[in-house]
Order: sequence, then C-alpha cells, then structure tokens
Amino acid sequence: MRVRTIEQELEAIDRFEIAAKENIATLEQKARGYITSAWIFVAGGTASLLFPIISNACGYGYGNLNLLGDYAGGMVASSWTLAGVFFIYVAFLGQKIQLEQQQIEIRHAKGQTVITRLELAEQRFENTFFSLLQFQNEILNLMDFKIKGKEVSRGRDVFRTYYRQLRERCLLMKRELYITRKGLDPYVTIERGDYKNEKLSFENIILA
Repeated sequence: MRVRTIEQELEAIDRFEIAAKENIATLEQKARGYITSAWIFVAGGTASLLFPIISNACGYGYGNLNLLGDYAGGMVASSWTLAGVFFIYVAFLGQKIQLEQQQIEIRHAKGQTVITRLELAEQRFENTFFSLLQFQNEILNLMDFKIKGKEVSRGRDVFRTYYRQLRERCLLMKRELYITRKGLDPYVTIERGDYKNEKLSFENIILA
C-alpha cells in the first residue's frame, strides 16, 4: 500500500476541487441557458395570448381565429409547458450543483482527516527518531577506552581510537602478507609504502 505524504494529499484535494468547480461551472452555464430558453418560451406564450386579445380590442378583425380558449390551449399552453419542463430541469441541475459542492466539502473533510493522521504518524516518527538519537548520545557518553586502567579516550573519541588501532593492525597484516608473498626475512626493514597497497580479504579485516 502506497503511503501518501501531506503534500500529496493537499495536491489531491486541490485537483479534486478544481475538477469539481469546473463541473459546477459547466452545470451553471447549462442552467443559465435553460433558464433563458424557459423565459423565452414564457414570453412567447404570453405574447401569443395577448396578441389576439389586443388585435380584437384594436379592431383588426382577428376574431376568426377560432375561440380564444382553443388558441390559448394550442399556442400558449404548449409554450408554457415547455418552459415548465426547462424550469424543472434547471431545478435538477441546481440539485446536481449542490451535490458537487457537498462532494467538495466531503473531500475537504476526508483530506483533513488524512492530513491529521499523517501529521500524527510524522510526529510519532520524529519522537521515536529523537529518542533514538538521545539514547545514542547517552551510550556515546558512557563509552571509554582504557589501556592498563588508564583512560585514553572517552565518548566519540573512542571511535577514533578504535579506528587507529584497526588501521595499525591492518597495516601489520599487509606487511606480513607482503613478506610472505615476496619471501623476505620477517625481520628485515621494509618501508610502509612498499606494502600499504597489499589487498586484505574480508576475513583478514574481521580478524584484525
């Protein structure tokens, strides 16, 4: 299972919010279009209803358009019905917009929970890490190196002392290997530069 970091979780929240807001903007644009269309049909139906009334009142002789009720039922009712369908669909889009906004809030809440959990995990790790460092420092302060009861080094300097001793022992082993390989007298004087490049095996280093 891949463990997220706080930065990755924040980036995921931002990506989700951007995508959700883009979807909301698209839905709002659709809603505005349908609202405009609905009001156009409302205005068209109203105009269709008022046209014969005004025409007859002005004496233009549009009384033969059949009965006003039949005309209103055919023209006005259909326009207003279609406008009502558009308004209903706009209400549906509004619910989808609210749902998207709720999803953003839910994602933020979930993200905050994840971030809190990650922060607690980091805090536990940091506490453990610094506790180990403190424990290591306590061990270092208790370390000492003595020769014949006399303290030579203490604390971190003990590692330098061990290193110097290991280096000298490895050089002695290299000298012995060099003498053996060359077939020289063990008591002959040999310059350090002659044997310092001799290769030691891992077993020889462990022995040293």
